[in-house]
Amino acid sequence: MSLVSCAFISETETETDYTLYPEKLTEISIEGDFPKAIIAINTSTDYSGSESTGPNPLKTAKAISPLIQANTPPPIQEPAITSPVIKASSQAPLALTPQLSKSTDPETDTFWNEVTKTTINATKIASNDATVVYIETSAWTGAENLESNIDFQNKVEQLLTYFQNTVSTNATTHLGEFSEITDVDDNGKVVILLLTMEAGLSGFFWNVDLYSNSMSGAENSNEKEMLYINIDKISNNDYHHVIAHEYTHLLGATNRLRVASNFSNYDVWIEEGLAEGLTPYLSGDNDILIRSLTDLNNIESSITPRNGEGLIKQLASQASWYTYAVSYSFFEYCRLQMSQDSDFYKELIEHSTTGTVSDYKVIDTKIKNYNSSSNTNLITNFEDALISYKIANHVKHTSNKYGYKNDTFHETNLPATFEGPTFSNPVIEPGGSLYFVQGSSYSEESINDFVPGESGDNIKFFRIIPTANNSE
Repeated sequence: MSLVSCAFISETETETDYTLYPEKLTEISIEGDFPKAIIAINTSTDYSGSESTGPNPLKTAKAISPLIQANTPPPIQEPAITSPVIKASSQAPLALTPQLSKSTDPETDTFWNEVTKTTINATKIASNDATVVYIETSAWTGAENLESNIDFQNKVEQLLTYFQNTVSTNATTHLGEFSEITDVDDNGKVVILLLTMEAGLSGFFWNVDLYSNSMSGAENSNEKEMLYINIDKISNNDYHHVIAHEYTHLLGATNRLRVASNFSNYDVWIEEGLAEGLTPYLSGDNDILIRSLTDLNNIESSITPRNGEGLIKQLASQASWYTYAVSYSFFEYCRLQMSQDSDFYKELIEHSTTGTVSDYKVIDTKIKNYNSSSNTNLITNFEDALISYKIANHVKHTSNKYGYKNDTFHETNLPATFEGPTFSNPVIEPGGSLYFVQGSSYSEESINDFVPGESGDNIKFFRIIPTANNSE
């Protein structure tokens, strides 16, 4: 492969004169059979660092891009929950000690729902050695009358078996000592609470449930290891993904508490990338996230990866389900480039119990430790991995760092190749990108002749050129 900075006569979507910045464009020739493209990437790691690309390549006259709408509901979507500040004290270890006055797994119980800010009456409907399932009483005996629905009850039994024999067992296989969790309620089980949720929400985990409700900031803690799952996911037999995903969140939080009495989280894009990344391992289904990867090229009214949504998110309120898909595909790219398996994700959980860094520097350090010699044929640091990942999604090379190492992703042509943005001059979020690909929307001439205009300081442009013979 070859890299060269270059400049041509500009041909963009605007005829207005503007200053050219050829130094912001790097041309990369890579062996392969793919269309030429301009890729604009926001390399900023500042969470508020959305930036403009300036003028884009000239779009072909009357070009019509197919409208690719997302399926509903999304593969997984969690509510945005703001975690309170938990203040540790000399009493904090008592959070691991159950209150003896509270019965273990009673037939009926009440739980705080942090999403709706209400207390839920719940009924115990099933249990085994690994988990106990409660359901919102109003759904069990009310209008839905799930108490009389034999099919639903059979699915709950299947859920119990799936959690114990698949998710929990696979966690032990892939995470070893980090498959251990706390037992704050002394029942030896994970509580799964089935709730009526708004359409589109799959479930959630609330780490505050691990702390004593006598602690400042944890007054509404349910004092249990809990997963909250949308009843519809059980009814539709569509719970494998969300159970594995939320259990990963639980594993991360309980290990931080168990090992280090640590109350912090990774930034949301790392938490979600980790939870998605372990989902195929814990579920035992290598194809469970295929839809997340095929939907990356969707367009909606809101910002999407195709229109510059970035993977770098600090807060749950900033995230969409695309954050999960982009973070997952980026982590899988890094994992494959670093020749790792589930240990990539295990190390992230382990680091969270020993380190204090919660942002992109965690990934930067992992990459530098792997490639200590800074071999440029490998990913060298976070920014290089981000850029190479964006290029890999277009090129999909089978062996170098501009692809997925001939993994299943490559064999199925995933992640989906991005088409161009659906509106003019969108801003790019941190870690986001725009693709301008030769084809029906952008001519080869417009790709060849493009030179960047004025754009954000962290926007970098790459002209990707296929070549039949490549010297690496």
